[in-house]
Amino acid sequence: MKKGVILSVDKHFLTLLTPEGEFHRSKKEEEVYEIGKEIYFSPYDVKRSKSSLRFYTRSALISAMVSILLILSFLPSYFNEKVFAYVTIDINPSIELSLNENLRVVDLYGINKEGLIVIEKIKDWEDTDVTLITDRIVKATKDSGYAENEQQILVTATLLEDNKVLTKKLDKKTRKNFQAEGSSGS
Repeated sequence: MKKGVILSVDKHFLTLLTPEGEFHRSKKEEEVYEIGKEIYFSPYDVKRSKSSLRFYTRSALISAMVSILLILSFLPSYFNEKVFAYVTIDINPSIELSLNENLRVVDLYGINKEGLIVIEKIKDWEDTDVTLITDRIVKATKDSGYAENEQQILVTATLLEDNKVLTKKLDKKTRKNFQAEGSSGS
């Protein structure tokens, strides 16, 4: 603690002059101060306060950056599922489905103009089982007048990884679906 004479009083601080001729600032307490009054005070160290503020600001900034990096590292896996297979359905319209490892639709493309028209009619296709979506595609194709009852449907499946279990699963789902329609599948 130091002793000094109050030179000025503002909202948060006092400016004081010590008997040694030093000027200091002190945080204002909850009492009434008069200019010229001699009091005991604790000097407010501006350098220490600024360095503390810098430390906490840097810490907060580093924490925020680390948090953003962590979030950004997980976002791609959340929004961009890995594609394991493509299924192309050619009736004219031609449509391609991108599938994840669970054979759920990640993306749906209209390859030609007719395909674009048909997929506009298919709602809520994201993360839906391939069997349900192929049913909807065939129905939308027939409803749009593009497919006749006896018209052949060419189904092509391409797996991006050599996975026999996934191949059998995909083959079973697509054959079952298109045989039920009365069309031949490949």
